[in-house]
Amino acid sequence: MAKTLNQLLAEVKRLDLKVDLILLDKGFCWREILGQLNKSGYKYLVAAKKDKVVKEAMLDYVMTKQGRVRPFSRGVGVGRVDFNLTIHRFRKTKSKLKNILELYGAFITNMELKEALEVWSNITVVNVFCFNGATLQ
Repeated sequence: MAKTLNQLLAEVKRLDLKVDLILLDKGFCWREILGQLNKSGYKYLVAAKKDKVVKEAMLDYVMTKQGRVRPFSRGVGVGRVDFNLTIHRFRKTKSKLKNILELYGAFITNMELKEALEVWSNITVVNVFCFNGATLQ
């Protein structure tokens, strides 16, 4: 995946495309990819995998209503990647929930809360770049 992202970012630069935001699903939530995104200089939102530490952060937010955006990291030492974890309520109702965390999701980003919320609320059209094909929308 990291190799594919490198190729995609190189192609974007080669084509001289303007990129306002890189939006990725949780399949791209890997330390190597997050490091590449940090180095790229582009704004990004990546859906966070709900692993133990992300669930703990989400639960802490649910309980305290503090820390909707919090500094977060993956890895240690030279391989450490720093970013912000933003916590969002996705569902409005609590009906048919197995647990309270199903109401919430989290994103990894290099933006602050206000900017991340503004970007998230303004996403209405998704521009798709099909890397292995010739499609650019």
